[in-house]
Amino acid sequence: MIKRAIGGHYGQVPRLGSLATSNQIEAWTLPMGSISRMIRAQATHSPGHITTVGLGTYVDPTPGIGVGGAANELALASPLHQELVTKISIGFGPTADAMKTDYLMYKALPIQVAIIRATTADSSGNLSFEHESLLCDQRIIAAAAANSGGVVLAQVKR
Repeated sequence: MIKRAIGGHYGQVPRLGSLATSNQIEAWTLPMGSISRMIRAQATHSPGHITTVGLGTYVDPTPGIGVGGAANELALASPLHQELVTKISIGFGPTADAMKTDYLMYKALPIQVAIIRATTADSSGNLSFEHESLLCDQRIIAAAAANSGGVVLAQVKR
């Protein structure tokens, strides 16, 4: 049922981690903040998130430096691997060619299904989060799913 996973870590979902380490699904491990920004980029119809986070680490796709965040062989062989994290150079100022800086671009991906938790839902589908322990990316991932033509599944208390 699950073809691929992109996460910051898999400690809270051991079954998914087991599928990743046994090479049964494509799996990438990326910085959590960059994943959040990838989702935000999809919500705003942007091509991706550009940052220096991950340069020179396992996330850097430069051969001999990193593996683009791939956590297993299936991810390395996936067509998505070549475009998920790419290295770009951007020049600034009047001598832009001489003043280039390297960045990583984390591609915005379509969200087919967003699963979120909320406290309350009304008959129109509006959600509130007043009793949730964290208010982080629930609204952003719902918008990303909607903008991708996907669905949002919400678990609610009432």
